Amino acid sequence: MKITNKKRWIVAATALLLLAGCQTAKDNIAKEKANDEFAPDDDARSYRKFASAQEGVGAHSDGMLYTYHFDGDHLNSLGAQKLSLMLKDNDHAFPVIVYMNVLDDDHLKAREDAVTLYMTDSGLKDDQVKFALGPNPHATSSAAQNLVRYNKTEDSSVSGSNPTSPQAPGYGTGGGTGDSGIPGSPAPAPPDQH
Repeated sequence: MKITNKKRWIVAATALLLLAGCQTAKDNIAKEKANDEFAPDDDARSYRKFASAQEGVGAHSDGMLYTYHFDGDHLNSLGAQKLSLMLKDNDHAFPVIVYMNVLDDDHLKAREDAVTLYMTDSGLKDDQVKFALGPNPHATSSAAQNLVRYNKTEDSSVSGSNPTSPQAPGYGTGGGTGDSGIPGSPAPAPPDQH
């Protein structure tokens, strides 16, 4: 009788271990299945957070609103998006300076009021928004560095070029004659020699 009870305990313990192992296996399968799912299509992905941060920094450092940011005297969706991006980059000191790069005409005051309304609706106080007329003087750069490379954009050499005209020097892949090397393909027309 002692052997029978001992066997029952061994069988029961083995069954419990098997059940526990099965549950662990099921849990592992569920975890693997969850890891195989695509991430949700929202702003939680790291590259989108990075891009959003860069957009905010760019909009804040530019800080300019143009005529196309308004429909008449009212802020349009493009203008609202620009202001929203400026507010995302909120690690700068207040006031937020909005450069109104528009004409100084009858629409200016109404446009400033529309911007002020948007900013206060977004949580800022009136004294945390400042306006300046004209372009942002800090959003410019010297053209000298780009002009130094200008001759490289106007270079007519055949290297790195693939003109579309068979008569142009460098026509064809790699600046060669344009012969594709594929049997049966037509050879390019010889250049006119007038």
